Amino acid sequence: MAKPTTASNVQDTNPQNFDGIINSNTVTVADFWAEWCGPCKQTEPMFRRVADKYSEKAAFVRVNADENQELVQKHGVMSLPAFLVFKNGQVKESAFGGIGQGKLEGMIQKQLL
Repeated sequence: MAKPTTASNVQDTNPQNFDGIINSNTVTVADFWAEWCGPCKQTEPMFRRVADKYSEKAAFVRVNADENQELVQKHGVMSLPAFLVFKNGQVKESAFGGIGQGKLEGMIQKQLL
């Protein structure tokens, strides 16, 4: 069982609410992760820091890949962690693996323009 997300500016999501979130926010950043994924555990604190910094400009969601295979397949996620930046409901940027905070912020800033 996945541990719950505690930060109010990062929301756990599932197939039932994912489309509503990405379509109701101009920019949404999704973190696809799994409990067994070492790099996912390493990037989670960075993802939360970025969410804290940009919470007034973008929505932030986490997708447990093991529990939400429908979303993994729909968005073509082939490796974890995966960071997808949506703008107006469409994927505009993506990065895979243990990316740094600067790269994720750059992806977000590009979509906020």
